[in-house]
Amino acid sequence: MVNEKHENPKTKLLEMLRNTAGELSGETMSRELNISRTAVWKHIAELKEKGYPLSASSRGYSLTEKTDFLYPWEFPGETGRVIYQPEVTSTMDLAKSIQLSAKTKGKLIILAEKQNKGRGRRNRAWVSKPGGLYMTLSLYPDLPMAYGNRVTMQAAAALVKMLREQYRVSASIKWPNDILVEGDKIAGILTEMAGEPDRIQHLNVGIGINIQNRIPKSLERACTLRTLTGAKINRKEFLLAFMNTFNEFSWQPQSGLVTAWKKYSNTIGKTVTIRSPFRDVTGKAIDINEDGSLVLKTRNNTVTTIHNGDLCHE
Repeated sequence: MVNEKHENPKTKLLEMLRNTAGELSGETMSRELNISRTAVWKHIAELKEKGYPLSASSRGYSLTEKTDFLYPWEFPGETGRVIYQPEVTSTMDLAKSIQLSAKTKGKLIILAEKQNKGRGRRNRAWVSKPGGLYMTLSLYPDLPMAYGNRVTMQAAAALVKMLREQYRVSASIKWPNDILVEGDKIAGILTEMAGEPDRIQHLNVGIGINIQNRIPKSLERACTLRTLTGAKINRKEFLLAFMNTFNEFSWQPQSGLVTAWKKYSNTIGKTVTIRSPFRDVTGKAIDINEDGSLVLKTRNNTVTTIHNGDLCHE
């Protein structure tokens, strides 16, 4: 993503409030933001309407507690690249509609508080209660279609690295797109793309992360980051940390991404069964290729490459 030249005034206003002990006068905000006192009042009123805990007195305004909002103005330098909706069918659907309308070009982060029809691979439902982090990264990687899964690998490696290093959670990658903690799913990744064989036109990476959302009792093998850490998690801080880690990796071939993925994998070295509509294959997972395909050694010592399917550990 690229930084914007002109920032949303709410971004600077919130920064000033958060960095001020006590009240901040409307006059000071007007002078620092180079806008009228009336404009300051309108921004304050809009922030209150959006749920910000703002108090006012004769001395000015103050932000009374820390917030956990995902509005575009919460991301300095990126407000024009962040799209937020309180409720959507899915962030993937919204990404598609934006691309089809051709109103916005370039990389985007699309966020929602709640998805009514969140989905994973093979159109499986992804339960998306408030409190989780549900997003789609709309990207334009310089890759042929055959290597599109490298972006899935990049997102998975970034998530696991961040969960391990910043949250001390023993996360791992289950091929091809699940993030597990001791066998329970904490996140899933869905990649969809369009283009020609030699070039991806655009690629959407849908990511659902259980932060502090309620997990239905019907989902027995799922967990949330709050349950694992015992602490309340700020989703904006989580997202910023994830994007920084995501950008540490590269989807370019021979970049070291495969090495990182294998380091975090809980699939390599295990006997697994891959189920697909065409066939089931059982064998020991011995490697992963640059394009994200899994290499199995079957029980008759045949080495085979699997490009997609549902994986079960034996």
